[in-house]
Amino acid sequence: MGCRVTFLIIILVFLFKNSCITGSKSVSEYMGCFQDQQDRTLTGKYTTTTSMTIETCKNICTKENNQFYGVQYSHQCFCGDFLSTNIPKPERECNMKCSGNKNQMCGGHYRMNIYRNLNYNQEHLIHLGCYQDQPTRTLAGKKTKSKSMTIETCKNICTKENTKFYGVEFSSECFCGSMLTTNILRPDRECNMKCNGNKQQTCGGIYRMNIYLNPDYNKAYLGCFQDQPRRTLAGKYVKSTSMTIEVCKNICTKENSKFYGVEYSYECFCGDSLTTNIRKPESECNMKCNGNGKQICGGVYRMNIYRT
Repeated sequence: MGCRVTFLIIILVFLFKNSCITGSKSVSEYMGCFQDQQDRTLTGKYTTTTSMTIETCKNICTKENNQFYGVQYSHQCFCGDFLSTNIPKPERECNMKCSGNKNQMCGGHYRMNIYRNLNYNQEHLIHLGCYQDQPTRTLAGKKTKSKSMTIETCKNICTKENTKFYGVEFSSECFCGSMLTTNILRPDRECNMKCNGNKQQTCGGIYRMNIYLNPDYNKAYLGCFQDQPRRTLAGKYVKSTSMTIEVCKNICTKENSKFYGVEYSYECFCGDSLTTNIRKPESECNMKCNGNGKQICGGVYRMNIYRT
């Protein structure tokens, strides 16, 4: 009898500790304790409050309509639609109690308890259908593989590439492109593989791709281009500590220029033609705009160019 009581107590203690870690959330909602870094594992909205709880963070990220939310360092909340890195850590490393509820755990030092937001609304995803793929690819732009692939992860990748379409395939693959090289629609049942990063989503199949229209596609954006001392856009030139894409556009619109470009965080260039036309990877335009940290304003001799 004594052994049974002892065993029951051990089980109850385990369940109590586990509920503290997950905040009594379902297994499908709680993903685990993850490593964070300066660039952030969840790169969306960031909030800090002395009354942080798991529910508080969930409500914040639900208003942002993000797929994931994470709590960290007792009082921090992070939102996002994808994990920029996916490094699980032992639960014991998420060891700081939430500032607003000492019965809950809110991550640790560069350790984040991450949850899947079951209130996430997917209606904004514009699904075109299940398409046949082939070795030369239906979407022939950037290709990415990820063990944490979701539809939103792929959308964010292709939005950075500024492509009109994005597609997921074979559970872990993402393809970008602004045109379909072939247009062979297949029955939805042939896109039957779950996304690696979200088993509630479908990510294509074997040579079957779920293709989506990207509503964030910017027709005016031409890409990231190499600049040089005599300048790719040789018209009006302006420096500003409050530079944004919109500021530059307004400057060049007043000049009646056909193109405008931002570079090196605070520079704006106007012109009616490109003196050189050397396209570079989007990753090389990596400097944030001085006037808006959420925008990219070129890099070192790298210019984000737009059509006015």
